[in-house]
Amino acid sequence: MNQLTADLIKGDRKAFEKIYCNCHDRLYHFAREYVSDHEEAMDIVQNVFTKLWQRKEELNPSSNLEAWLFTVTRNECLSLLDHKRIVMTHRENEKKKLQEINLLALKSL
Repeated sequence: MNQLTADLIKGDRKAFEKIYCNCHDRLYHFAREYVSDHEEAMDIVQNVFTKLWQRKEELNPSSNLEAWLFTVTRNECLSLLDHKRIVMTHRENEKKKLQEINLLALKSL
């Protein structure tokens, strides 16, 4: 993998394709363990490979690229789950506010 990483850093698209083919399915199944939706897991993996290409020059050729990919995948999963938690909390708060408004409206009749 170190040679592939070195080639990727140089902008070699074939190296990127090989890394993609070698790691995509494992990253997808890893993401799917944390997010239950197929599309969300696919989006996460797509984001990971987009980040890989965008940050290729920052990589260390002697580092463990697979570990980097799994770390970024984990972080993407965490971000999505945090976002979903925030959205759910917001929806619950809005629901409570609406119930309070309805209660006040009924009491004022």
